[in-house]
Amino acid sequence: PPLLPKELSQLALKTRHSLQWSPTTSLSVGLAKTVAWHLDDAFPYGDKIDKNVSVETGDQFRTRVGIDTCAPDDLLCHVGPTYLPCLSECSTKDQCTPSIFEGVASLVLESTEGCDIVLYTQSLGYNVQDIKLQATYKEDVGIMVCNFAFVPEDSRLVDAVIKKVPEGQLKSFGVKHTSKDAKNPEAFKKRKIAGLNGRLLYKGWILIWVKDAHKPLPTHDMSALKLSPGKLFSPEVHHALFVDENFPVSPNRDDVLFLVGQTDRPALPERNAFRKLGSGKRRKYRLSAEPERRAAMLMSPLKYTRFTETGEPAKISVYEATKYMQVEMGENPEEKEATGVKRQREFYERVQTFVNRLDFRSSNEAWYKYELKNWIRTRWIVHNMKLEEARQLRCDWYQEHVQWNNTLDQLSFAHVMTTREIERRIAFQEPDDHVKPAWTDTPELLHLSDAHEWLPLESEKNRMAFENLPSATCTIVADHMVDKDEKGPEDGLVHNAKVPKSQKNDMPLFVRVVSERVMMKARKVWAEVHHGGVSKKK
Repeated sequence: PPLLPKELSQLALKTRHSLQWSPTTSLSVGLAKTVAWHLDDAFPYGDKIDKNVSVETGDQFRTRVGIDTCAPDDLLCHVGPTYLPCLSECSTKDQCTPSIFEGVASLVLESTEGCDIVLYTQSLGYNVQDIKLQATYKEDVGIMVCNFAFVPEDSRLVDAVIKKVPEGQLKSFGVKHTSKDAKNPEAFKKRKIAGLNGRLLYKGWILIWVKDAHKPLPTHDMSALKLSPGKLFSPEVHHALFVDENFPVSPNRDDVLFLVGQTDRPALPERNAFRKLGSGKRRKYRLSAEPERRAAMLMSPLKYTRFTETGEPAKISVYEATKYMQVEMGENPEEKEATGVKRQREFYERVQTFVNRLDFRSSNEAWYKYELKNWIRTRWIVHNMKLEEARQLRCDWYQEHVQWNNTLDQLSFAHVMTTREIERRIAFQEPDDHVKPAWTDTPELLHLSDAHEWLPLESEKNRMAFENLPSATCTIVADHMVDKDEKGPEDGLVHNAKVPKSQKNDMPLFVRVVSERVMMKARKVWAEVHHGGVSKKK
């Protein structure tokens, strides 16, 4: 039976006497904090991009009812990590971590107005002398591609660039010499730095210089632009393409338009495809129809040297994947593993061990394995800046990565996609891991279709699309039913050669990890459509 008020009072007195402890939070404040916590849990990243529906964050509720907001380092108050910067598109906290980008936020927002696509790179955390990448800058009609390079304000590069600006051009930017400049050249330099930021073109890049960025930076600043740039760029930007400063190929305009074009794929009807066998014979396949697709994010798979008998990359352990990532990042995998990397890797390995155990599972219980398998490279990333699902994914990735304090954002991505996949499969009641995917019975499907490169997100659009249309399958057409003279494509791929302009709201959404094989074929189609078969790729 429930306790009476008098009995509750006696119990509280007994607790104080026995434990030498008494509560410091009143019931009303405790209930308010609980409501705020659940608001943050339900809406971890605040308002949606389109802002058609406004949500109240935990801090906004706290302010409304008159209690203190969460301090940046208050682990009990916050939901999830506490060190997301105020400028992040993922931060909803009133008291948050400062960012080096706060001084240039309004400048970048203004500079990206009118841009359809933003191509950007960063050289931060050291004293930069030069930018290795050469961009292509064109002011023409049609799709507007804007190129930005973020560099430290206190760097040799900025110092050299502003010295070369002619006197007449300085005046046009509102930077004029005064009689006092001869005695105080440092003051004139500061005026030039302030007046020329975001106005100079260097190697095809509009330079944005960031204060206090010439020294080693915390993870939340080093990865903010790469993983979660939404709050910096103008709402007019449709796509943003990040390119690592050490990427071996300088991106040109065609590269940018081609990659953005790969974020959409039209619906595919049932179709035939042929594949040459080792004996020289051609085998005919019938491929199922597939729905149209849109990628919230686009990147390439991690390169490693182990392959299966069918020629596909073999499954590798978390430890092996980490070593390949270190090679990709230019690090020595033979050196002692960094503390942050080791802690993160071992945590994921333990999660995999405990979640996948069958000891305490009922034989009738669905079995969804935690299996890290989406290994990627992040030397370049295409972000869709208009989709709320894309922002949610960026924030999940960014939030997961910054807490480990290391450079391997690829490892965080694998974990985020695995947990999201489990959540989606449970929510959609998809077949569990007792059921093998279609390509295990017909491994040729991996060569005939790119469906396995599109990783579905949890959205109502995806549920509706795939309830009415199953995932990609293929059947082998019997040899006696195949005309020897029949011609057809060697795969069932259809490549998009156009940059998506509309943002249809009913398209199934994915993350696309596009392979080099598919990329090369798609680029050939792109060249044929845009340049009569001559590729402009460097």
